[in-house]
Amino acid sequence: MSWLDLESLLGAAIYFASGTLVLIFVYGRGLLQLEDSLGKSVLIRVVFAACTIPCALVGYWRGIDWWLVVPAAVWVCGACVETQRLVLKYKHRADRPVEEDVPPFSLFRPFTTTQLAVRRYEVRVPQWKEGRMRIAHISDIHAHNTLRMEYYHSVMAKVKEWKPDTVFVTGDFVSRVKYASILPDVLAGLDAPLGVFGSLGNHDYWSDEEAVRSELGKTNVQLLGSEGRVLEAGGGDKLLVSGCDDPWSAQKWSAPELEQNVPMAVLSHTADNIYSLNEAGAMAVFSGHFHAGQASVPWYGSVVVPSKYGRRFDHGHFSVNGTHLYVTAGVGAAFPPFRVYCHPEIIIVDLVPGA
Repeated sequence: MSWLDLESLLGAAIYFASGTLVLIFVYGRGLLQLEDSLGKSVLIRVVFAACTIPCALVGYWRGIDWWLVVPAAVWVCGACVETQRLVLKYKHRADRPVEEDVPPFSLFRPFTTTQLAVRRYEVRVPQWKEGRMRIAHISDIHAHNTLRMEYYHSVMAKVKEWKPDTVFVTGDFVSRVKYASILPDVLAGLDAPLGVFGSLGNHDYWSDEEAVRSELGKTNVQLLGSEGRVLEAGGGDKLLVSGCDDPWSAQKWSAPELEQNVPMAVLSHTADNIYSLNEAGAMAVFSGHFHAGQASVPWYGSVVVPSKYGRRFDHGHFSVNGTHLYVTAGVGAAFPPFRVYCHPEIIIVDLVPGA
């Protein structure tokens, strides 16, 4: 092979990588957030082809010449976006878990679909004098026949092991309406002294909101609206819990009336609502939706998440202008129905009094 051929192939690789970078940016911030349909699948394939094939052909044609300023500019822009994300992630960093039960990592066992992790956090509530409350947070069940019912039951049993006072389930109970009927079996045994509360996610609305609500009516899950519920934390201390289904619900969320010294926790399927919920006075926001990327690169993390903020809040505990944000990796998997180097997860949050 001549040097010219090698130069052309190298040019094709450089331009192809630049097109892929553009694709990742468009995919996470736009395409992934479209409603599931045949049109969405076709559009994703068209955009993939449009972002990569022409770039590779131009790179092969030009080889290594001054045109490389074009892919170089793309990589510079990508580096700026990633730097901004890292700066904001550092700014919004919050306490790490005080306790973790995570399956051991192994490069040789990439599929982690049912390797459940548990992470426990502790948060002090300034308004409380004596109140204490343990919250178990799960999300993105995506009831489906590709996961055995025994797995779902093991998740619910693990939740019960931690003896939560209340359980929050933040949406995406199903991926397709035909699996809504198995929700009572999936959620069997899920209970807590102060109740089990939930909000709906994008897949619940896209599949059949009414069917999902109907089947959840046969379980202990109480779906919340903007009005919320007040939970007793002991010693006269209380917690207001509200549900936010934005942006998929036809009825937009409005902040409930807040009582003095009663903090508010909001169940929001997507963490993209964090800034508006912070402005509304939320002490804590519980979210899922991102699956922690569902497929992660070891020592790097998620690659693509369906968020207008990219990977800024992809997974973990954040503090946004004083509001605690918990983004769980979820316990199920959508499409594809498996996880790669990304454990399903239960989050436990202990609320205790103090500044």
